Amino acid sequence: MLLKGASLKNTEWVVGVAVFTGHDSKIMMNSQEAIFKQSKVEKTLNLLVIYIVIAQMIISAILAIIGSVWYSNENN
Repeated sequence: MLLKGASLKNTEWVVGVAVFTGHDSKIMMNSQEAIFKQSKVEKTLNLLVIYIVIAQMIISAILAIIGSVWYSNENN
């Protein structure tokens, strides 16, 4: 029996039969991608990080506008 992904070495010839075992075989069920699991805490922290980055960008934009207005008034 030669399973999917295996290879033969040091042999001159082979007699074989191809058998379809379906998607319920161990090899097919193990070949699926693993599901990425996240806890509720990780999901909440990811959302909070996004909120913090957005808040920092808004604060930076507001302070840049205030700074440019202040700088233009100082030079007059």
